Amino acid sequence: MRSQGSLAGRGPSWERFSGLLVLALWGIARAVQVKYLGTGVGFDVGLYQQYAHQFGSGAGAYVDFQPEYPPGALPVFLLPLLWGGAVGYAKAFAAEMACFDLAACLLVFFTSRLGAPRGSVRPWLACGLYIAITAALFPVLYTRFDLVPGTLVLAAIYCFRMRRPGWAGVFLGIAGCVKLWPFALVPLFAAWEIKRKGFRHAVAAGLWVGVGAIVAALPLLPRAELGVFSFLKYHAARGIQLETTWATVALILNRIGIANVQPEHNFGAFHVAGRLPAVFATLSMPLTILFALAPQVVAIVRRLRQGEERERAFEHAAFASVLGFMIAGKVLSPQFMLWIAPLLPLAAEGPAGAFFALMVGALTTAVYPYLSPALEQREPGHGWALLALGSRNLLLIGWYCAFFFRALGPLKLGRWSLARAHRLSAATPSQHGNL
Repeated sequence: MRSQGSLAGRGPSWERFSGLLVLALWGIARAVQVKYLGTGVGFDVGLYQQYAHQFGSGAGAYVDFQPEYPPGALPVFLLPLLWGGAVGYAKAFAAEMACFDLAACLLVFFTSRLGAPRGSVRPWLACGLYIAITAALFPVLYTRFDLVPGTLVLAAIYCFRMRRPGWAGVFLGIAGCVKLWPFALVPLFAAWEIKRKGFRHAVAAGLWVGVGAIVAALPLLPRAELGVFSFLKYHAARGIQLETTWATVALILNRIGIANVQPEHNFGAFHVAGRLPAVFATLSMPLTILFALAPQVVAIVRRLRQGEERERAFEHAAFASVLGFMIAGKVLSPQFMLWIAPLLPLAAEGPAGAFFALMVGALTTAVYPYLSPALEQREPGHGWALLALGSRNLLLIGWYCAFFFRALGPLKLGRWSLARAHRLSAATPSQHGNL
């Protein structure tokens, strides 16, 4: 197997040395970031602390109080309270997210090395790109918990590439129990496992996903039982959040006088209200499912590539599916960029790819917190804020399209693929004679 063979000749000492170098690079970058930019902004940590106090005091989640998050998020909120207490909760939470941040950085490095030629600089470039993207997202990096599912999904991808489908399923199950979107990747994992070992092994991997989800929700299940799904009602009732692609379209149409849209504050965030956003809210759910599953379907149907290319098709489909979930969803909060921050360095290729990946993070931070008042029409500059938001969302759509077609693979033209046609067109006359 190429992905494992590429690591041949690299002993444990080299693995440890590489890990220490990544740790040093990450530590220096984060020390500078925290010193000059702080640990982030927002009031979400206070909400997490409130849930942690209620949960830790014996109140039943989804019974005595109603969290807006899946059950696996509650243990994530509780740990900083047990560690830092009420006074030090914010710092303890930031430290907890820093641990996931470091884990994601290491996973980016070691996942990039799978299939890479010996001595390749790509793992180091990917590691540096991850640090840069997350630094650009500094306002939410350590004040939201969205890096947790992103890191766990990357851990699942790493285990899957290392032929550890059981562990991949466990990580994916835990990630889905912390934040619902990772469950959208289960069809892709199952289909690839069927291709590798057959249907029976895919069922086993699916059972491991269930094990991971149950383990993450276990502290809440005895009292809440099926009530753990009640958080879905909260999200079903939400409208179109202000930073979504749907809201971008609605705000542009409002600005040119075609639609009448007003910002409103509810569910702890700004949304857009009006007849058009109501239609968009209805369309969002089916299109979210479609956009999340379409890259997986095409990758599964067109599984024609082998070796490294086949593994890359898997990663491209996974990345596109997460993006599809984001760009078609009713909510696209700035912290959602942490879902893709660990995946972008694996998918981005070349200087242009790195630049556009960084622009996603930079534009997100430009919108929140700096241009948010203007976007919400509470301060002047709404046009500039809308331009920044629209540019960010257009980049996300561009990434989705790019990796959708990469997951699709080379198209067929009769008996000839486009890739082979390209090689033929580039060949010399003497080479054509040999073909």
